[in-house]
Amino acid sequence: MKEKTINFGDLLNELKRKQVKIVFVENKGLFLEDKENNLYMMELFYQGSYLDKLIKKGAKVNFFMLDKNISKNIDKCKKKIWTLKDINDFIKEQN
Repeated sequence: MKEKTINFGDLLNELKRKQVKIVFVENKGLFLEDKENNLYMMELFYQGSYLDKLIKKGAKVNFFMLDKNISKNIDKCKKKIWTLKDINDFIKEQN
């Protein structure tokens, strides 16, 4: 699938159901990564948004799959992948 929509109001369930992870790429922002290591870029309207604001708004955000060559070229040391536990801990800190 070349596009994924995430409802940040139900983020943990969305990530589980769609089998994707949240990834922060240094100086590029928030992305999704699927089990085949494809990266998905956030739609332009929401780029630069903070995770806590997306969750509070319950925003529904579209992500578009990047070309595999671009995904492969993003250095692993520039990516921070958040587990479901990381996200759950973050949500608890915000409340």
